[in-house]
Amino acid sequence: MTANELADWFDGRILYLWDAEDGQYYDSAIASEIVPTLRQQQVRIKQLEETQDYLYKTHDADKAEIDFLKKEILEKHEDWKHEGQQAANARAEIDKVNAEWVQATTALVNAVQEIHGKQAEIEALKDKLMLAKQSLEIMEGWTNK
Repeated sequence: MTANELADWFDGRILYLWDAEDGQYYDSAIASEIVPTLRQQQVRIKQLEETQDYLYKTHDADKAEIDFLKKEILEKHEDWKHEGQQAANARAEIDKVNAEWVQATTALVNAVQEIHGKQAEIEALKDKLMLAKQSLEIMEGWTNK
């Protein structure tokens, strides 16, 4: 029985209270006081039920949103792990290329130094050849005289 049903039952009734001392029944105004209180309680119960329904609905919606966000975060985390691995692989490849570049640059510097050394030798040989040619011309000049 709801509070409204109970209020309807009390409405318009006269309650009699038994007085044990004198063994008499007396009229009571309790019924007129009970009815408004019961109706207010029923309104309050209805408000609480509506609030409870609202909270259940928002809880379900919030839970669904939390589950969606959790799934999205986990997917992003997997993407970030994959991107992190790709970045690490790219860094390793860059380091490898840099090491090869350093080796190639060192080899080029060594080759340039060797070329300069050979050019110096060539210049020295040219000077000797020039001296030899001049000596030969001088000798030929003496023999032809």
